[in-house]
Amino acid sequence: MTNATATRAIEREVFINAAPEIVWRYFTDPDRMVKWMAREATLDPRPGGGFLLDYNGFDRARGTFVAVEPHTRIVFTWAISISIASAPGPWWARIPLAA
Repeated sequence: MTNATATRAIEREVFINAAPEIVWRYFTDPDRMVKWMAREATLDPRPGGGFLLDYNGFDRARGTFVAVEPHTRIVFTWAISISIASAPGPWWARIPLAA
């Protein structure tokens, strides 16, 4: 593995003043995802299910749900295609939810 392909992790802890059940819906319900992050969202929140987020008609994110544990944890891959170029990817996101 070269430095260019080495795996690097970015960890971020965010506290949201809401129950895990509410936060969960913003990752799994297209109507809520649109209110939060994109103008259009197609989500199939099950292991192996895909998602597509359209931010503005040009910039998009696409990925696959890897692990889906209701109200507890979501793991997915994602890559971004923006209007001027494709960003490197795919990346992994692990979202643990806790009260």
